[in-house]
Amino acid sequence: QPGSGDGHESPSGSDYQPSGTASSAHASDSYGTDEAVSDSTQRAAQYHANLSQRKFANTRVVDFTALQTLGLEEEFLRLTSRIGIGRSFWDIAQRGYSGLTLEFLSSLELKYNKKAVPYIKFRLRQEIHRVWVSQMREWFGFHPTPTISSLTFAEDLDRAHFWELISGKRAGSAFNPEYKQLNVPHPVLRCILRILSGTFFARGETMTRANVEDLQLLDHMLRPDGALERPDLMLAMIQHWLGIQRAPKIGGIVSISAYVTLIAERLGVQIVGEDECKGIRYFTLSALQTYKF
Repeated sequence: QPGSGDGHESPSGSDYQPSGTASSAHASDSYGTDEAVSDSTQRAAQYHANLSQRKFANTRVVDFTALQTLGLEEEFLRLTSRIGIGRSFWDIAQRGYSGLTLEFLSSLELKYNKKAVPYIKFRLRQEIHRVWVSQMREWFGFHPTPTISSLTFAEDLDRAHFWELISGKRAGSAFNPEYKQLNVPHPVLRCILRILSGTFFARGETMTRANVEDLQLLDHMLRPDGALERPDLMLAMIQHWLGIQRAPKIGGIVSISAYVTLIAERLGVQIVGEDECKGIRYFTLSALQTYKF
């Protein structure tokens, strides 16, 4: 059974039980017992010190007028909705704030209560908050009942094999050394990968390269109806945020700020300050055509 410490193991496989559809789903449940405050605070301080050396940028937003112009909107929405990504997720367009994002990300923890129900614990405006993952799904527009806990490739597939199927190029070859999204010839698949790297798996330096998680999510979208599974999208996003938090690198860009602002708004946290994030916000027609971001 998952514990209530700072680990972020999750239930998996056929025993996976999603945690409900709204905040009321666990009205009779209680959050887990927290570890020693000093341990959690010390760890958050270490993350804060590392993350403070990074830049905080706006989260990208899908420009549906651009997708319509390219003739890709309908197929984009069809494929992404198959695994439970609702249209409202793509409409998240809150402004980002560096201080708010830094505080959230450095203090973020994924926890489970005694019933193995997942929730996140974090700090905003120097106050501790806890939110069920089920509530987060609702806020972010994801399907309320995922069928599996984690992202996977289909049986007999791995990153290199799946990449060769969608790009026609062998991974690691001289013509395709870094899983460049531009090497995917199908325009819908290429745009999905590009958009995932700036939204669902928002990141900075590797936005033009397809990471393992991007390809796994795309693989889920492309499976036939009989093999279709809905991964826990909210848990996947949280795992991505924790990966950013724990990355040992110094410097770089953090671009999950819109999602932090959304969470703050839902909790009624006051959003003030002059630390609004900089940077381009929209996947414009020019961006989707040229891949110059």
